[in-house]
Amino acid sequence: MTAVDPALQDALNHLQRMLGEDDYRIQATVVDDVSVDLRVIARDAACAECLVPKDMMRGIADEHLTATRYRVRVLLYPDDPDPDD
Repeated sequence: MTAVDPALQDALNHLQRMLGEDDYRIQATVVDDVSVDLRVIARDAACAECLVPKDMMRGIADEHLTATRYRVRVLLYPDDPDPDD
């Protein structure tokens, strides 16, 4: 397993804490040296009304990633189809 950039891990941990309050989790996949794909996954007690619109979440995620070299390439929400299917 490749070590994750500490700044990226900090940003992802912050996003996870934020989303975790409404019972969501975030799955991140580093795509290349500057891109990360994010998937928001709903847990059993997830608050659907609490999840902001996707364009807002992309902005929030990119803002949290400012201290890293990464930006969001793809953001998937719980009801989005898997792009690999």
